[in-house]
Amino acid sequence: MARKRDAGKQKAVEPAAPARERKRRGTGIEIRDAKMEEVQTAVIEPQYGLAHVPYTIQWKEGSLSKMAAAYQPELYYEKMGAESTIKANLALEKVVYKPDFKALGFHKMLEDLGWGAVMEFQGNKNGDIYLKSVLEWMSTLTKDDRPTPPKTTTLTGMVNGKPATMSFATLKQLAPFDSKADKFYNYVKENDLFLHQKNLADESVMHRELFMLEKGEVTMKRDHLKPLVRLLFSFVTANVSPRVGDKSMLRLWEIPILYAILTGEIKFSFRHLVLLKCMEMPKSKRKETDTSCALDQCVVRKTTRFASKRETVR
Repeated sequence: MARKRDAGKQKAVEPAAPARERKRRGTGIEIRDAKMEEVQTAVIEPQYGLAHVPYTIQWKEGSLSKMAAAYQPELYYEKMGAESTIKANLALEKVVYKPDFKALGFHKMLEDLGWGAVMEFQGNKNGDIYLKSVLEWMSTLTKDDRPTPPKTTTLTGMVNGKPATMSFATLKQLAPFDSKADKFYNYVKENDLFLHQKNLADESVMHRELFMLEKGEVTMKRDHLKPLVRLLFSFVTANVSPRVGDKSMLRLWEIPILYAILTGEIKFSFRHLVLLKCMEMPKSKRKETDTSCALDQCVVRKTTRFASKRETVR
């Protein structure tokens, strides 16, 4: 017979234990303090360049010099592409046929600026260019303005663990660039050349000198340049301010350079343009801003030895 519950009597209930003292039952899960576990990170071997530089970050935009110094060489190699395409991504100077230059009047224009050596310079006598050494130097450049820039400015990069320096003095050792007196030249600001060309000369004057204005508004198209200027443009993008990329369009800094050669109104120092271009090069991830390969190599040879001849050459 079932036992009846007495409604008047209640079983005493003990107070619940504090939450921290409760035990979890029936879950099979052990509660314990979290501990830092050793994390295994995958190391991706770099495809090119320095084998000891870990390839762990990306250069998406901005200046290469703002990235961690240890990563700069590999990031620059990545920018230039696979080894099979490096040649296509470097600007290599062209040989000038002087009779044509004299017939077109370019020879006198360049001589008037003291740039006669620019037409003569061909780099190594055998024409070889050791691309890996040049790339290593480009990817590690640092600038030191010293007391009176740009005449005392130096750009130093590393090749095979040794420093190689470009300056007005080392460029002069290679060839008699800038044969006029120092006071002849206009040493322009970097931003004026690359961003604010109107500070160098009146833009409308430069446009009238360079472009066929009957084609309408100036659109920076190569086909809108006057015929003689188109030929000069090919020389500038190969030997004065070398670049790769789309050459059907001009870049802003090429307008004052073309104007200077044609008119002599802006007396650029060729050595200063080389330094400005080298300083600008690591600031952009675009390949089109790359500089004179043969000239860079000759600068490097002045202060360091090249790596093995098994390097990629032109």
